[in-house]
Amino acid sequence: MAAFFMAGKEVTPLQHRIAGLVGATMAGLFGYFVTGAIKIQTEGQLPKWGKVAIQASGGTALFVLVLIWWGSDAAPVKVSPALENRTNVKVDVSESGNAATVAVAGNVEVGAGGSVTIAPTVGLSAEEVSRVVEAAIRRAEEKNAALAKQLQSTSEERERLKRDLAAAVERIGGAGTEESRAALAELRQSGDATGLLEFLKKEDARIESEGQARRKHQLGIKREIAAVAFVTGEMDLSEATLGKILANKPDDIDATNRMGHIQRLRGDLGKAEQSYKRVLELAGEDQIWRANGCGNLGIIYGIRGDLDEAERMHRQALKINEQLGGKEGMAAAYCNLGVIHETRGDLDEAERMHRQSLEIYRQMGGKQGMAAAYGNLGVIRQTRGDLDEAERMHRQSLEIHKQMRSKEGMAIDYCNLGIIHMTRGDLDEAERMYRQSLETHEQLGSKEGMAVAYCNLGVMHRTRRDLDEAERMLRHSLDLYKQIGIPDKIALVQGWIDDLAKDTIPSPAPEEPR
Repeated sequence: MAAFFMAGKEVTPLQHRIAGLVGATMAGLFGYFVTGAIKIQTEGQLPKWGKVAIQASGGTALFVLVLIWWGSDAAPVKVSPALENRTNVKVDVSESGNAATVAVAGNVEVGAGGSVTIAPTVGLSAEEVSRVVEAAIRRAEEKNAALAKQLQSTSEERERLKRDLAAAVERIGGAGTEESRAALAELRQSGDATGLLEFLKKEDARIESEGQARRKHQLGIKREIAAVAFVTGEMDLSEATLGKILANKPDDIDATNRMGHIQRLRGDLGKAEQSYKRVLELAGEDQIWRANGCGNLGIIYGIRGDLDEAERMHRQALKINEQLGGKEGMAAAYCNLGVIHETRGDLDEAERMHRQSLEIYRQMGGKQGMAAAYGNLGVIRQTRGDLDEAERMHRQSLEIHKQMRSKEGMAIDYCNLGIIHMTRGDLDEAERMYRQSLETHEQLGSKEGMAVAYCNLGVMHRTRRDLDEAERMLRHSLDLYKQIGIPDKIALVQGWIDDLAKDTIPSPAPEEPR
């Protein structure tokens, strides 16, 4: 009976039921053993199971009687009216890493992956519980906001890649083997760009072995190989694949345009210019390709320092895309015009152009374009002396480029982050960033990128008063600029070499994404 009186005079319904059940069980056990001790007179010998049945009957009867009594008004413990209609709840919010989790029985999915559990305690009404849970969920979702955004970005890129994979198969012609279809299904789940490239290379080799009958389908695969290899930084593979396409189809406009990109990246501006002019010839009345050709020629003229002609080309590209309603082309034109205005020193107009570009890319979900816009806005902030905001912009750009495995973009971001560290006086971190940029540009074979990295390393060593190493780095940069053929950069770096004996320390050169 101790369980009855230990429970308290007024309890919750749950406590009342538990106490009654415990007390009735104890009474039943008592009745079982007491009945077994009573001597019952019967004719003949009572079987062993008969005695157990009698004991069980006695215990059960007492168990039922006590439960009835406990539920009556005569019970010594009552359910508290104040607690009878309350819900027992406790909500716990825990944090792990970048994610917050709200603790509720049943493992209910909440918001961005949080789960909620309810633990028994006393004191909240149903309305209060609702408010507490909603507040806890809001805190968890706020904590998860950054993580959710990152996951959304990753999801968007994966969906884009899935669409690319599906398009690749369409271009192949839908006649792949069972093995290739199984590989494709796996790639659709993983969203792996490297896996996509390997898949396409195997399909290319398989069709090659089948002979002339499948060569039409093979062209689609080679286009995909060239495009994916360019993004992942395998420039030799991309160039070789484009060369095979052009050997069989010299008027292939897509391959001609992509070959111009590789030639520009490697510093062969003359060949790149010819490729882009060939795109304009092949485009005919195709206005989309004409806009692409104009925009790419504008980049070439901008690198050479012919800003008037560069602006003219970019404005032609912008006008065509506005007429066609081509949002992506408009965003690219705004980006390139922003670089022109920035080079001229008109930072307000440059920023306006880059923000227009960023807004369009955001609406479209174009991550590569968004990264370029963040990088260019970061350069403007650097120029204005707002280093904290500049660093934030460059790190946003770097994060996107890492997600996309864009080596060219990452190399540019490392360069610009190095300039920020150098401006702050952290030369060790600046050198680390510059060398990461140089190493990546070397992997890509980007002469212009390498020239910028060597130039900045030379400025850094000049700041440390290591004049021999400064001259060595600057001469590497000068040689590359001469190979590319950029007169204003050649004169600039040559002037720095001539001035090494003086105390004048030049400013490092930022890299602008295009």
